[in-house]
Amino acid sequence: MQEFISPILYRVQNLFTVLSNELQHINSDNIVNLVINGGVVFAFFFFISRFFRAYILRLGFFMFGAWVLWNVSARDSILQSFDFWAGLGLILPQLEIPNLTYLIVKYRTLYIYNKIVELILILFSPFVWLYQLLTRPIAYFKAKQEERADKKAYEKYYKEDFKQQQKAEWEKEQARQDEQTQREFRERKQQKQEQHKKYEEQKKQHQEETKQKEEKKTTSRWDSNSDYVILGISENATKQEIKKAYRNLAKIYHPDLALLNKEEAEEIFKRINRAYENLG
Repeated sequence: MQEFISPILYRVQNLFTVLSNELQHINSDNIVNLVINGGVVFAFFFFISRFFRAYILRLGFFMFGAWVLWNVSARDSILQSFDFWAGLGLILPQLEIPNLTYLIVKYRTLYIYNKIVELILILFSPFVWLYQLLTRPIAYFKAKQEERADKKAYEKYYKEDFKQQQKAEWEKEQARQDEQTQREFRERKQQKQEQHKKYEEQKKQHQEETKQKEEKKTTSRWDSNSDYVILGISENATKQEIKKAYRNLAKIYHPDLALLNKEEAEEIFKRINRAYENLG
């Protein structure tokens, strides 16, 4: 491996060393000669290499240019060499050739691999068919054996011990269902009690509200302890307003003029007089 890498490293090192030395010694006299001679050679081979589009020719130009540059890399003078510009002109238009070559080799290899696999499958298909043909009786007898085993297990399941086990499991399941039923019954009973309790509370509240409303309805202004309420005036009323309210009420509730029961009218009139005397 080292014998293969050593010449490559030597040529690469020599190429960079010689190019750096020659670039340092370039002056105005030889640069014109270098550009003209090297440029003409480079352009000539560049356009020749670029003119052909066939893959095999492009690969040939690339390999020939690489071979030329490989030989030039061992010389002591590179920029003044005709071969250097010719190889550079041949190889630059074909830089995509390695990638194209890789793709062609890749797809050709995959194609050959698929064909080999297909050929192997074709060759082995009779043996596969024969194997399947031979395994059918084996599979049939195996299925029959499993069927007999299942039948024996089915018969064994209905023996006495399995019946007892099944009965115990049934009783256990029945007990679980009874417990669940009782729990649901208790929950429903509790819900009904809560609903009844809530109904009683609502009923009691409704009765209290009804009673309060009736008390408000039966409470009269004549039963009030406030003289202002009896006369139907505010507490800030003047003497004239008090006198006016008294006269209006006296006209309405006077025992001889009132449309009410005489005894009731006398009682109301007494309270009106008493309120007026207290405020007057």
